[in-house]
Amino acid sequence: MTKWLHVVMCLFRFVQKWYTDILDLVKGMVDFSMFFEWHFLLMSISTVLLFTWFIVPYFYLAELMVRNGYTEQEASTLLSVIGFTNFLGMVRSYLHAVTPSLSLHRDR
Repeated sequence: MTKWLHVVMCLFRFVQKWYTDILDLVKGMVDFSMFFEWHFLLMSISTVLLFTWFIVPYFYLAELMVRNGYTEQEASTLLSVIGFTNFLGMVRSYLHAVTPSLSLHRDR
């Protein structure tokens, strides 16, 4: 009987350590004190704004076009054109940032 009790106690200690480690990890992941850090708060707000005005309209634009009399093919074509021009704009912005000859500031 003592042997089984020893095995159960060892198992209980293992489970308890595992549980407390996971609990500490979750507490660290939901640490809301980070929002008092100015840089973290600014980054969080800017991410919410980015997704609000940059990503979310793609979900509703096709439905809006279909409701206003366009076909699904036209709506998907418009989304493709918007996505491709967005890609070209990002590449252009990157090239503008890394290429000194394209920059407005000639003193670099």
